[in-house]
Amino acid sequence: MALTSTRSTDYTNLGDNCVAGVPKSGYTPAKGHLVRREDAQNDEWDLCANSELPGGLVESVNSGNGTISVLLLIGGVSIILEHDGTADKGEGIQATDTAVATNALGVTIPRTVVKGVAIASGVGRVVSTTVGGTTNTCEVVFPS
Repeated sequence: MALTSTRSTDYTNLGDNCVAGVPKSGYTPAKGHLVRREDAQNDEWDLCANSELPGGLVESVNSGNGTISVLLLIGGVSIILEHDGTADKGEGIQATDTAVATNALGVTIPRTVVKGVAIASGVGRVVSTTVGGTTNTCEVVFPS
């Protein structure tokens, strides 16, 4: 039987890439934010600003004790993200200043919007664009 279409999807939780962390002072985390490590305290994460390289995706926020669960963007992870119109296959990604309440795929998780950049200047690799026929989306894989 031949495959008749491609199936891009998220493969973000590999079972061993979820870590506990704390948000940087002043940052209010939300599920779906792309984040980067900080150094002021142990296991600290902050929301990616424009042109920064994401190291993880907030999976959950624990309101009881101030911790967050972060899915590390490591080898084997595949994620679908909205982009600002600039991502092409073969490029890496950087974060933008935008997190949308409902992204282009209709998902109500406020994932951070990304932009495509030269592979040496970004992280991951864009392997698919216009995912599922939806413009301004891309699938990014993180090689081992």
